[in-house]
Amino acid sequence: MSKILTQEEIDALLQSARRFGAKRTRTENDLNNRAKRFDFKKQPDYISPDLLTALQAMHEQFAVSLSSSMTMRLRSETDVSLESVRTQSYSEFVYSLSDPTVLITTSMNPLEGLVAIEFNPSVAYPLIDILLGGPGVMPTAIRPISEIESSIFESIIRTMLADLQNCWRTLIPEIRFEITGRESRPNMIHAAQPHENVLTFAVKLKVGNSEGYIHIALPTVALKPIINRFSPSNAQQQQQKVIDTPSATRLFELMRDVNVTMTAELRGTNLTVDELLDLTEGDILRLDQRLTVPASVSVNNCQKFAGTLGARQGSRMISISERTV
Repeated sequence: MSKILTQEEIDALLQSARRFGAKRTRTENDLNNRAKRFDFKKQPDYISPDLLTALQAMHEQFAVSLSSSMTMRLRSETDVSLESVRTQSYSEFVYSLSDPTVLITTSMNPLEGLVAIEFNPSVAYPLIDILLGGPGVMPTAIRPISEIESSIFESIIRTMLADLQNCWRTLIPEIRFEITGRESRPNMIHAAQPHENVLTFAVKLKVGNSEGYIHIALPTVALKPIINRFSPSNAQQQQQKVIDTPSATRLFELMRDVNVTMTAELRGTNLTVDELLDLTEGDILRLDQRLTVPASVSVNNCQKFAGTLGARQGSRMISISERTV
């Protein structure tokens, strides 16, 4: 027979259920407030502000240089300026490009990785038109450039790479930019992994009545060899070296009077225990090393020099011939 609950028991159960439900709601709300979405594929930005400032200034100088070079190359007034610098994933960079477009990849020896450079159609087509003698207008329909147009546009690419290389040489004197690939479809060129970060420079170019953008995507991984030059820790280390110079000088002066043990040795020979026990005064041992071979000179049991053994005025001596360490 089932038990019939009293009204007091029913009220107690309802009150307990309400308390449990309120506690669970508060727990879920607390978790929702504390939880944050995290993308494990996205790499953290490790470019220091000092390095970013240096790269921005360098590409601003590149824009000024390219403006002058393009004006002389096209015989038409050209204005080039750096509009923005941003960090994004390579997939975000690719998705932001026009399709079709003019896209090349270049190596940047001795740095690793590839640089992706995109000439927006609003830049590429007017430049090609000017090189062919036209006023620099856009075609009615956007299409991939032909092989002939690509050959004509090659001179523009070479001019831009020469200016870019000259500006980068202020930071890395031996750097060389060389074309490694060309494509009109952005998703066909894999300059980096989709989740890898790239530093994107948007360069605005105005020529005649047309204007558009050149986008330069620099893989942040390639900057590892030069990051330490601009890191705060490196600056602190340099400062510490300057601060420690008087201390190092003082330490060196104190060590000048420290006694060390110097020994000169000729290569020995092998003896049995019986032969060793039979040795008496006046016996002669034949060594494995000739007298013409330099003897090793050790300082506190560490070999430092080589020299020739001899005697002078009844004293044994050694003439140092070379430093071995």
